[in-house]
Amino acid sequence: MTPIGLKASVALLAGLASAAVAGTTSFTYETEFSGSGYNPTGPCPWLSATITDISPGLVELQLTRTSTLNPSEFVDEWLFNVDPLIDPASIAFVRVSGPVPHDLGAATNAFNAGGVHDFDIRFDFSNNNDAERFDDSWPTSVYSLQANGLSAASFFTLSGNDNSPRRLYTAAHVQGIGDGSAWITLIPSPGTLAIAFVGLGLLFSRRR
Repeated sequence: MTPIGLKASVALLAGLASAAVAGTTSFTYETEFSGSGYNPTGPCPWLSATITDISPGLVELQLTRTSTLNPSEFVDEWLFNVDPLIDPASIAFVRVSGPVPHDLGAATNAFNAGGVHDFDIRFDFSNNNDAERFDDSWPTSVYSLQANGLSAASFFTLSGNDNSPRRLYTAAHVQGIGDGSAWITLIPSPGTLAIAFVGLGLLFSRRR
């Protein structure tokens, strides 16, 4: 199986793809990849994440639960990668708004999603029916992240190692879908990541 890549064009910067352009990386979560047999309710995208450059080494991360999800559906895990030149453990996280996660972890290839993918950053939100559950009570969660060399483009990075059969940029776990749950990510397209926007400043990186 070829690595999951990304096809994009200027017209699709805010659509089916993810792109790092002019200091912003955006992800829209529109497909289930774990084979659970469940999909979140409503039209896509179900979730979105936007990372914006604030100053050198400082970014803002906004996690958004869209209104298309059923009120009973909630996010309990949200995972990202960073450029391999940056040690995830060196990143300082400051919560600006949104639910307080049970755990916030950062370590290279330390976090699993859907059984096969290794990620560097994991936001672990509440599974309980409490005030900190990332459900329709919290449309967004916002964080400031700071580390030497960190930028919005740092998150445009694939999970795992080069020989991994399936690689993703990001993933999230949605629970409360009836009796089931779903791991979701970007709409995939087969092939390698080989997209460049000349003059638009697109920067992408590949993992070690």
